[in-house]
Amino acid sequence: MFRSTSVAFLAVFTLLLAACSDRGTEPAVSVEGPDSTESAEKAHSEGIHWYKDSIDEAFASAKAQNKPLFLYWGAEWCPYCHELKATIFIRDEFIALSRQFIALDMSNGNAENIRYADKFKIYGLPTVIVFNPEGQELTRIAGGMDIQQYASVLELTLNALRPVAQLVATVQAGEALSDSDWELLAGYSWSQDRGRALGDQQVSKVLNEIANACPAHLSVARSRLQMAALGAWFEEEEETRESALAQTHLGAVESVLANASLSQANLTALAYLGTDAVNVLASGERQQQLQSQLVNLFQAGVENADFNVLKRATILSGWSEVVTALLADGQSLAQNQVDWGKAQADALLATLGPYQTHAGVNSLWGVYYEVGLEADARNTLLHGIKVSKAPYYFMSGMAYIERKAENTEAALDWYRKAWETTKVPMHRARWGGGYVSRLVSMSPESVADIRAVSAQVLQEILSQNDGLQNYKSRLERMNRSLLEWSKTEQDSRAPVLAGLRAQIEAVCSDENKSADVESPCTQYFLTDV
Repeated sequence: MFRSTSVAFLAVFTLLLAACSDRGTEPAVSVEGPDSTESAEKAHSEGIHWYKDSIDEAFASAKAQNKPLFLYWGAEWCPYCHELKATIFIRDEFIALSRQFIALDMSNGNAENIRYADKFKIYGLPTVIVFNPEGQELTRIAGGMDIQQYASVLELTLNALRPVAQLVATVQAGEALSDSDWELLAGYSWSQDRGRALGDQQVSKVLNEIANACPAHLSVARSRLQMAALGAWFEEEEETRESALAQTHLGAVESVLANASLSQANLTALAYLGTDAVNVLASGERQQQLQSQLVNLFQAGVENADFNVLKRATILSGWSEVVTALLADGQSLAQNQVDWGKAQADALLATLGPYQTHAGVNSLWGVYYEVGLEADARNTLLHGIKVSKAPYYFMSGMAYIERKAENTEAALDWYRKAWETTKVPMHRARWGGGYVSRLVSMSPESVADIRAVSAQVLQEILSQNDGLQNYKSRLERMNRSLLEWSKTEQDSRAPVLAGLRAQIEAVCSDENKSADVESPCTQYFLTDV
């Protein structure tokens, strides 16, 4: 099993400042819509009037024109950023709505955008935030919606008088909300909240409260809040979860599955939550029944030709993980199920348009791998490497397969290639830091390689003129890996850390550095804390 809720559903799109995973597992915005590469690119560049100046000027313009501000963060390597542009931004409904706000694309990764990503707590991609004309954050819009729901949530946001944070406070105070307010809460991207609306409150606990307070006649909104609460619960460390809520969550899932309209409304969410629901929430006969219900639901969804190819690929990915969830070690999937999964994946792969390939390959190579077709998985990844503008993303997938096959040298070679292929500083830090961690864990005796790669990654980060604060998480991961590595064979490894410390201290003490530049220094890296 190589997708779990912690990296797939609640940590939705958690790739920007999080550790680089081997398989891109963040959930898709899965909707119906056109497939044309050309039309999708045109919509992104021409259909939507993207603001051309700085973010500060965009806020000022929004205030002057009394329009909301729509901020979009994406990346070249992010499969679901491609999907969002191809299936939402291209649609006439969205383009028409975009005339009501100032739209700014924050995807270029420059110093200003990096700085604001930290300010607004952008931890995953794609992220969409809507501000009112006064610059107050109204909402973050979640993925996994069709165009009608996305447009509806956006329209509700544009007409909203209160931000989501105030709506939460209103619910907790026992006061009433309008139906529109509830729909806005159900469409909020809780996975990307990071304390913006909830502060320090426990997310799963608050979402359970909100879901329970949602009026019964708003059954779809209530069910979506219940699934968000379940995702939050899975995201928490096991020892911190309220175990008594397991039965509550199981009941919510079973209620959704028992209702055809609710099942369809939560189909993408279930594709990401299903495996954990089967493994964690249920046992015995109830577990088998839950697995069977989800498998049947996903099979019907994959075969539904009314769904966009990317939505079907996402559902098929969920199917492959649920159908294999209860296999014992060494046990294989039934041949008829393998054949069905392969036939569906083959058909979807052949249907992908150029603009869908990155997201589609991201889902489908995992399907092949999950059902035991490793050669097909490899071929799919190699295809992705050949045609993608971000081949390093799929090189990490190849490394994953080699690592699972215990081909250490081949796996490290793919991790190295992935890092060497990146160009943008943030991407180089991300994949470079990941390569360091893999070297340390998989080949700890390679002292010279660890020294050289660590020094190069660190040098590239420290050479940035601004936004060094945003490399904190990557530096901290490298820090933990290297400190643990240095605890043994200190005679050969301690000098590596000493050299890296000196490298950082030279930057920290550089009097030529501007006083307002945020430096990681030793507070972020190579400390013993």
